[in-house]
Amino acid sequence: MKRKESPRLQAGEYVNRCSKTSSNCGNKKDMRLGVRTYYCPGCGRYIDRNCWNASVNILNS
Repeated sequence: MKRKESPRLQAGEYVNRCSKTSSNCGNKKDMRLGVRTYYCPGCGRYIDRNCWNASVNILNS
């Protein structure tokens, strides 16, 4: 029986890219992985990078 890939693993590959993109306006910002909050100079949004920003971007993709 063939094992299916886990959707969690597929999303995990995407998280690094989507946590650098504003979930509000789509502005992309180059950030180090150690930076835990996201401030968007485009729309002024200030949010948690992984717990909120990345999850909203994954849902919207």
